[in-house]
Amino acid sequence: MALKKEYVCENCGAKYPKWIGMCHNCGVWNSINEVNVDTSKNPVNRGVTSGLSKIDLKNISEIDNNLHQIRYKTGIEEFDRVAGGGLVKGSVVLIGGEPGIGKSTLLLQISSNLSNVANCLYFSGEESVAQIKLRYERIKHNNSDFKIASSNSLDSIIESIKEEILKSKDTIVVIDSIQTLTNLSNDSFAGSITQIKTSTQVLIDFAKTNNVTVIIVGHVTKDGNIAGPKLLEHMVDAVFYLEGEKINNYRLLRAIKNRYGSSDEIGVFEMRADGLAEMSNPSELFINRRKVDIPGVVTFASIEGSRAMMLEIQSLLVDTNFPAPRRSVVGIDLNRLYVILAVLESICKVSFQRKDVYVSVVGGIKISDPAVDFAVAASLLSVFRRQPIKSSYVIFGELGLTGEIRNVTQANIRIREAAKLGFNSAVTSKKLEGEFDNLTTFWNIRDFYQEFFG
Repeated sequence: MALKKEYVCENCGAKYPKWIGMCHNCGVWNSINEVNVDTSKNPVNRGVTSGLSKIDLKNISEIDNNLHQIRYKTGIEEFDRVAGGGLVKGSVVLIGGEPGIGKSTLLLQISSNLSNVANCLYFSGEESVAQIKLRYERIKHNNSDFKIASSNSLDSIIESIKEEILKSKDTIVVIDSIQTLTNLSNDSFAGSITQIKTSTQVLIDFAKTNNVTVIIVGHVTKDGNIAGPKLLEHMVDAVFYLEGEKINNYRLLRAIKNRYGSSDEIGVFEMRADGLAEMSNPSELFINRRKVDIPGVVTFASIEGSRAMMLEIQSLLVDTNFPAPRRSVVGIDLNRLYVILAVLESICKVSFQRKDVYVSVVGGIKISDPAVDFAVAASLLSVFRRQPIKSSYVIFGELGLTGEIRNVTQANIRIREAAKLGFNSAVTSKKLEGEFDNLTTFWNIRDFYQEFFG
């Protein structure tokens, strides 16, 4: 075995012939580490054709995909919704999130439920089996039985899985977490980019070859990426993020990538003493039905995947003497706020130049739906004029640069959800006029401003 020393950046994976203080590729200091590379495994060094076999090509009509149509129902409807109906046999799923957000707890609940229909193996590189048992007893809901082990060696884990496959073809493996694994074929330390990438590729190859379902846990770094750069997201079949603030009990499971389902679904959970509990009607969690209307508070009808949710938008304006007023947002894109403020100043002739602007989505939800434009604009106008908008209204619509209120997708789903929760009227684009009852519609934000705040 011929070994060669290389210097690899643990942040971006860039290689260098010698050690340097800062990576020229990503600009991170002290991220270069020495690793030993087995050059004998490189086909270039032994001849391209040496020891290689040709690829077996098949006609697409002859391929049997019945195995990938098998889905394991986890018994947690919010998770199954995000996964597209359940875990696909032979798939590799990556679940990311900040440490302590509830990933291990969720996977213990999933393993507990799935152990009734499959052979579930839970490998932890962070906790001992005694620690896992303590958490399991706290969240246990049924008399399920699955196998656990504590190990950091990927090679040993693979050998253990091979033995279990002989006992049951329906095998589901949980790896918690990918940052703790080491592979003997790679000399770098656990948690490095090369080690993570190599270990993940080994797991993917094994899962596809043996039709084993693998769930991998990946911790999120300070910049919000799974295990450093997002290289793992391109390798696996599905990527789910578990989001939420540790100071509140609500958690969102969001699909970022899903080869077997929709990539924009979310699941809503509440962290409790006995684990993560499903929230089947999340709209009731994020809106506060007040008896007194308050300026700057608007209810927004959002679409997250196939689900409609009622969310509360709050705005605050504070006088300032600084030449550059502050703009702060929670839950929406800051650039979107800049555009909305520009449109309101240009079309409605209101000035925010001497005011700090704060906009927040209650509950910590992050919104990418363009229909939030109208709700944010209405909230800002309400607090600017110090006149409340009735709490019985829901508002949604995209705001154009000319002040036009544009139609948005799935308006009927939004309105039905609002009506189910007791809202009397919806304020949206004029293009929907005549299609639904109890609609207040406008062509332009100027018309809305004159009508509501005259």
